[in-house]
Amino acid sequence: MGIEQAINNYIQEIGEVTDDEIEVIPVRDPETLDEELKAVAEGEEPVICKGDECILKLPENEPAEYIIRVRGTDAHKTGIIVRAYIRSISSVNRSRLDKGRFWRDYLTGAIDHGEALYRARKLHISDEQDRMVYLIEAHNDTDNILEELLKSLYTTQMGYYITEPVDGNIILLRELKRSASKEEIYTLAENIVDLSNTEAMLDVRVAFGQVAGDLKNLPLSYQEARATLEIGEVFYNERKILSFDGLGIGRLIYKLPREVCLKFTEDVFGIDGSREPDEELMLTVYRFFDNNLNISETSRQLYIHRNTLVNRLEKVRQLTGLDVRVFEDALTFKLARMASDYTDYLNGNKLKPVVK
Repeated sequence: MGIEQAINNYIQEIGEVTDDEIEVIPVRDPETLDEELKAVAEGEEPVICKGDECILKLPENEPAEYIIRVRGTDAHKTGIIVRAYIRSISSVNRSRLDKGRFWRDYLTGAIDHGEALYRARKLHISDEQDRMVYLIEAHNDTDNILEELLKSLYTTQMGYYITEPVDGNIILLRELKRSASKEEIYTLAENIVDLSNTEAMLDVRVAFGQVAGDLKNLPLSYQEARATLEIGEVFYNERKILSFDGLGIGRLIYKLPREVCLKFTEDVFGIDGSREPDEELMLTVYRFFDNNLNISETSRQLYIHRNTLVNRLEKVRQLTGLDVRVFEDALTFKLARMASDYTDYLNGNKLKPVVK
């Protein structure tokens, strides 16, 4: 709920206990106000009363953000009460915005740790607190529907902060209890994916790093989430939820130099992929991997005879020199294909489809 809607709701509530007429005018451009209101907005007097009408401004000693006009027998008293309420919620709103800006600046490296500690004390943000950074990638959310939806459900009062998108991705920061389990952390990601699909009709991916126990380690958690999203795009595009500690081999290959990946790929599949199996053989190999190198189960799932499967795997051996029925060769094949995907990604080429 926005601040102006909160003010309107409050005026309706206070109207039930007073006969005074209350009007609150946001001051965006003093030139649009009538002369009487403009004089108060730009003047030094915080309140002017004439007869049964009082006009107050907020803040009192700075350019006005709000003008409050009250008519009635208790106009001055009612005006003071309304101004105090608006001051209170304006302060809360500014604090929320300041905290959102703080988290965005700190996570993205716009301010260093020393500056972060100083600002955190000013904003009453605890240093020693478990926190998790979630990075939410939403395609085609041109109207920022998902951001507004998340802000309405995951509030600062509940220990969540949602910053302005960075590189098109929404950052959700969550404060955790010391006893928070991996299942609890994962469940929030699941809820975001389900919510995005059912309420906003958006296809999203959620990535997160490791828990940060203090402010010092929080930017690292954010960088882990960013890396996780990128690694997921290369190696695990079918996954909607990606955790840094669940990336497996992909995380290892992501750290390798491009030249190492390219050389390894060429050793297995030949220069320009001349020895790489075709789509049918690749589908067969990946289904074979999914079934833990079990020939009977793989042939059943592919609706082919056992001998047909064996013949296909033999073709793969003739092409690559790797017998994927042997664990070590299967691992080499898998690593080579992932290294190939990574070099394609670095070169800006269209990634090969993930066959399953």
